[in-house]
Amino acid sequence: MQSKSKKNLIRLFDKFNPVFYGAILYIFKVVNIFRGKQRVLIFTDSRGAEITNPILRKNPFSSYIGYFVRNYACDVHLCEEKYTSLIDFLSLYRSVDANEYSFIVLHCGIVDFAPRPLNSYLDMLNSKRSKISTLGWSDEAFEVENREPGTQYEGQNTYSFLPKAFFEEKILKELIGIPKLIYIGVNPVLHDWIGCYWRARPDNINEQLSYDKVLLDSLNFTVPLAGWKPEEIRKFTVDNVHYNKVGFDYILRETKLLVDKVEDD
Repeated sequence: MQSKSKKNLIRLFDKFNPVFYGAILYIFKVVNIFRGKQRVLIFTDSRGAEITNPILRKNPFSSYIGYFVRNYACDVHLCEEKYTSLIDFLSLYRSVDANEYSFIVLHCGIVDFAPRPLNSYLDMLNSKRSKISTLGWSDEAFEVENREPGTQYEGQNTYSFLPKAFFEEKILKELIGIPKLIYIGVNPVLHDWIGCYWRARPDNINEQLSYDKVLLDSLNFTVPLAGWKPEEIRKFTVDNVHYNKVGFDYILRETKLLVDKVEDD
């Protein structure tokens, strides 16, 4: 478990860093627009930044994002919600002019795909109802009585946030229609190693990979992580989910390889 002082530091920098780095990101964006750099949209969940050092939380320069900020005119949305979801991304995407961007980096989905205990599922659902409605969709498929529960975790049934049919009929259809989208995928979770995380993950956690595979098979430009071997997961992540510097360097290399292909598409 985290100490009380570390939790307080995390809360502090989770509030301070988005404001502080938001100003820095704006300066980089304005300078790079003036330099004639291409516009880029980057949207990530918590995997887009370092998490082990409270000072670096939600700091885009702690990850691969820093490279793009320095070399492009970027609009960065880094883990802006408690549960940063594909629903949030699509809500944002509908509000922008996609033609402004040379490409879009989407590092999101694990929150939607990974089975979570009922209390967490309901909390997330309540936080997304408004956006689901705004996107023109019904939340009926999300109601627990219409869902098939997964294995139990700490005494509660588990549910992936996105129902499979809803994911394929609504979310996937929209993502396929987004030009120049680079999707960064999901890696497996090990059950015999937790890294710096404080408890075991649900037994069915890797059901998230079935959703990820649908995106990898359907989108043109992807950074697959599903093939990482156990030794690579220990090497590239701090807790099976979030990355260390070596992991961020890997993702940056793979993403940069796609940029020329996307721009030529």
